Amino acid sequence: MDKVPNTKRIIWGAKVDNNLTGMVRVMAVLTGVESPFLSGEEMQRIAEKRAEEQVEEPTIVRPKIEPPKPKVEVAKPRPVTKVEPPKEEEKGGSMYIWTILIILIVLGLLWYFKVI
Repeated sequence: MDKVPNTKRIIWGAKVDNNLTGMVRVMAVLTGVESPFLSGEEMQRIAEKRAEEQVEEPTIVRPKIEPPKPKVEVAKPRPVTKVEPPKEEEKGGSMYIWTILIILIVLGLLWYFKVI
């Protein structure tokens, strides 16, 4: 690749576009460049060369083979077991214990602060 001579003036710039996250867009504006690629001469020569080299290749027709169908197994039903709800404990007995405990705590606090 040829380098640009020092006598040429190169102007460049950059712009940030937040819509292009993870991508880069490059645009080049060239003036005063003489190249067979830009005029199309080289591209036309390459296209003609490819057309000469292009030989019609025989097409291969392959028979259509269907994959084997998988066997479907039907699940056997399992026996149903009856689930009983958990037994609730008697709330009456534990209710009295909590009530007595709270009364003792309140009496202890009253005695500590010498209210009684």
